[in-house]
Amino acid sequence: MSTQRQRKFAIRLASDDYGVWDKRDGAAVDSTEKKYYPGGMEDPISLSTKQEIETLKASRLFSLTRDLPRIKAMLAMPGKAVPFVGIEQFLDPNKNVVGEGLTYRGTVKKVTQPPHDSESDDEAMVEIEATITSIS
Repeated sequence: MSTQRQRKFAIRLASDDYGVWDKRDGAAVDSTEKKYYPGGMEDPISLSTKQEIETLKASRLFSLTRDLPRIKAMLAMPGKAVPFVGIEQFLDPNKNVVGEGLTYRGTVKKVTQPPHDSESDDEAMVEIEATITSIS
């Protein structure tokens, strides 16, 4: 058994290491459903369809020393087909890597900088979204 926190998710953008991120969501693999209904009230036949991968979202606590020097570069990435690679490793309770893990490949779709609210004491999170084209 494992918990959601027993993973390590690191990102590379345009071949640059952007380190470990706190959360990864999305990247569900789905397909469009296509059924053919033959005559004679036969049961429908499921036809092969295209596989689709949901947008991946990763976020982490914004660090003034780690993220601030790179935020302008990150904000310039969406819409420019910047390569995205996310590497997810599974960890045992002692933080040892277990198995091969997963590699998500695609392009940067959206970057969200932390919001500003002078009355808030919520965490300042930076978020990146990627259009995923393959998972291996």
